[in-house]
Amino acid sequence: MNCYKRIFSLIVLITVIAWGGMAGISLAADNRGHGAPADALPKELQSIDVKDYFLPGKTKEAGVIQTTMGHVVVARGDLRQAYFAANGDKLYEQDVLFTLKASKCRVKLLNNDVITMGDRTRIAIKEVAGETNKAEKKTNLSMARGQAMFYAIRVLSQKSAAMTVESPTTVAGVRGTKFGMEVAMAGENNTAALPLLLADAASDWGRHLILAQAPPPAKHHHNRPRL
Repeated sequence: MNCYKRIFSLIVLITVIAWGGMAGISLAADNRGHGAPADALPKELQSIDVKDYFLPGKTKEAGVIQTTMGHVVVARGDLRQAYFAANGDKLYEQDVLFTLKASKCRVKLLNNDVITMGDRTRIAIKEVAGETNKAEKKTNLSMARGQAMFYAIRVLSQKSAAMTVESPTTVAGVRGTKFGMEVAMAGENNTAALPLLLADAASDWGRHLILAQAPPPAKHHHNRPRL
């Protein structure tokens, strides 16, 4: 009898340990904002309770977060709701992405365009249209500050593929290429208030933004966008 009691107790102990381990894994998965001090949030989010879990959107689905390093916040367009992002989170039109200090993020849109964000960057997804099997595709974004690389990828079956990135002072529009953009707000110590637009695929600019090797875009002639 004592032998059976010992075996039963051992089974109970193993079960408790297993459930504890699973709970710990679940807690770690949900603890997206762990270690991010409140004062690390940008001023737009200082008064918002940033959730530690994914918040589904109510607008059209636009893409997915492929990779995050550090802390990334996704806010709804009215900036009334926000959450700390994790790999695999879905993104929706009108979502606003914020990377905090020493953080990076890689996003893949449903039309295969890719965005790689440096730290302290804010980008809003305004419109994403045209999947791979569509003849035309377009991506409209808005960038308020920071640094980012944009990959406007076009496949042979598409007659046109356009990406537009608005900044506080200018609009960059490209078709089937990759380019970097930097927006430094007035009063900051780095560069000028005007964005820096680069469309040279051979340039080393923005190499530090690369999180994982993005799919190489089709080869095209790269024209420098006009300011």
